[in-house]
Amino acid sequence: MNRLWKRIAVFAVVLVVTVGVMVQVAAAQGITPYPGIIYISTDAAGMTDDGVPYDAYDIVGRIPYLNGGSPTTNDAYAWFKLFDGEYYGLGNVHNINGFSIEWAEIGPCGGIVADCVSPYPVGTPLDNVEALYLSFDFTARHVPGIPDKVRGQDIVVLHPNDITPSVVTDGDFEVYFDGSDVGLSTISEKIDALDVWTADMVPSDVSFPEDCAAGLIFVSTQGNYRVPTPGGSLVGDGSDILMFCATNLGNDTAGFWFRGFDGSDLSVTPKHAITGIDIVELLPVDPYGQVDEEPAELIFGFIARQAFTADYAVGGPSELFAADYTGFIDGPADDFNGTWPALNGTATGLSLGDIGN
Repeated sequence: MNRLWKRIAVFAVVLVVTVGVMVQVAAAQGITPYPGIIYISTDAAGMTDDGVPYDAYDIVGRIPYLNGGSPTTNDAYAWFKLFDGEYYGLGNVHNINGFSIEWAEIGPCGGIVADCVSPYPVGTPLDNVEALYLSFDFTARHVPGIPDKVRGQDIVVLHPNDITPSVVTDGDFEVYFDGSDVGLSTISEKIDALDVWTADMVPSDVSFPEDCAAGLIFVSTQGNYRVPTPGGSLVGDGSDILMFCATNLGNDTAGFWFRGFDGSDLSVTPKHAITGIDIVELLPVDPYGQVDEEPAELIFGFIARQAFTADYAVGGPSELFAADYTGFIDGPADDFNGTWPALNGTATGLSLGDIGN
């Protein structure tokens, strides 16, 4: 395991000896899945090899199977449904193409995978999720609980713990980020990947020109974008990662845009290839290696919407990669359709498991 995946593993989940045994058994059979918890959304309905059905408005997870017994090739990992969109009022017009999970401080697994007595650490409602942030693959639709239409440039939030399970009918979603307030308006500027960091998650040694009092939002767009900056405009394409330093959120979104990752630095082709992202680490900028006046350096995991090439990698849909600020892409570290139990679908959104973190 190289340095990128070592760092990601530290932030993803605490792995116990049992998981190590599982990985060794799987590797011996030619299967080398990422050894931590992962969560994904998909572009269509389907069913995993181990019988978990899902829709495009759901989020499913895969966990190392820690339910006792000796692991074998076919039971080392298991899928489960983290988020059942139908339960919260979503349907076929609400395809999730980007999401971010804010975990409660302590979940039912105690923050450690080994504490789970079954492969299903969460259920419905999401009792260890503080907030779930979603973007959708549509131009404009009604989302339960929001009177105005939500667009593909917007992000909504659900606070599951604020809902009484017996009376859930419309999900009680709220507008979290209004893209039109801050320059996202065209079809190519629809959000297809996101990660949300609350203000207390931003490391103290990372300095932004502005105070990100409302948090930091990482997004990738479906195609070319142009967003306003104090000095003019920031222009790029769908293989970049933008950072939005938020000073206010909701229906009156305000803040400042910065670039976090420039796909052209790695010759990512096609230019809109990157979709689901999870920002694993945010580091202060090396003053001697700063590029494009980026205020921070990123280490992140990602998946692609289609086959792509880059300076250091070749990959395709539903495969897991890592990239960092030095201009290096590593992977694939997993193929969700090529390792058992297979997803049997195309992944869109991504979160590397940081349950209880």
